[in-house]
Amino acid sequence: MQKSSLREKLHRFAAWLELNEKAKGANGLLQFVAAASATLYVIYPAYGNWFARAFIVSMVPVLLSSLMTLGFYRRSGLNVLHFDRETGFLYDEKTHFLNVALRRETMQRIIMYCEEHSTKDDVKMLGYSIGKNFINRYRETPDRAMSNEEQVLKKVFEYDSSSGMGRFEVLKDLRGGRKREIDIEIWNPFVEEEGEELSAFLQGYILGVCSEVLGGHFTLKGRRKRTQGRNHIFELTIGES
Repeated sequence: MQKSSLREKLHRFAAWLELNEKAKGANGLLQFVAAASATLYVIYPAYGNWFARAFIVSMVPVLLSSLMTLGFYRRSGLNVLHFDRETGFLYDEKTHFLNVALRRETMQRIIMYCEEHSTKDDVKMLGYSIGKNFINRYRETPDRAMSNEEQVLKKVFEYDSSSGMGRFEVLKDLRGGRKREIDIEIWNPFVEEEGEELSAFLQGYILGVCSEVLGGHFTLKGRRKRTQGRNHIFELTIGES
């Protein structure tokens, strides 16, 4: 199993520094200490050494976190959805895709209704069509028309992972040969699984995304489910037909 790269881990940590309320609170407190130390340094020069040390100790983590968010989040970091209270839009700051936050139970009921009034193959084809459509829209976005197929796939899964659909990750890069294959891992999918299988909707979605990104017709070749604590994890092998 391929571990997340150091750069990806730094992306996630930088996003946490930027968005986590506790991290932002700690950063604000350190900035206050730094400002107070600089002021007291001028007012009480006799204790200048103490105030200078306090200033340095508080400013170093502030500067480091600023460099982290600038270098690994704001410039090339994770896709994170933001809510604009004035317009009511939930959107991604990089792609500017408009999104909607629905309860997990709401999504379950929508999928269940589709399954009750059609076949699982129909639901799978619905997911397949949505996956292909998403990639077409993704490629129309400025700076998203990347030529490297694997990078496109990883970026798309990065977006899905930030949207509350679960965590999507490419385990092994695309393997060449007469029939190409790629291994994908999905943590805690937002649509309930059916026993030991990933839901038909998500199977179709993943296949639609892979087929459109990689340029071919891909099907599910292998699957395995495992648990880690309270996490449900699906490992899928997607292969070219």
